[in-house]
Amino acid sequence: MAGRTVAGRTVAGRTVDGQMGGRGQIGAVESFDGHVGLGQVRAADGRLFPFHCTEIVDGSRDIAVGTRVEFVVAPGQLGTWEARAVAPEVRA
Repeated sequence: MAGRTVAGRTVAGRTVDGQMGGRGQIGAVESFDGHVGLGQVRAADGRLFPFHCTEIVDGSRDIAVGTRVEFVVAPGQLGTWEARAVAPEVRA
């Protein structure tokens, strides 16, 4: 499947506009409620960003608390910043 480049990396079929700072972030999933589909990512700098399960790039709609992730920050529907294109961190 062809992917798109988001924040300097390819994410399968996902597009993210309005990225805060224009680059990806690193953090960890701090909370996730699979029944509601809502979670929060704590960025490396300590900021907390909410996300919806549809933003998990592998399409699984589920992610474990504590998972280190890469993500981008974009304006949310309620006027706050939120995590988009949430993906487990790829270590080299």
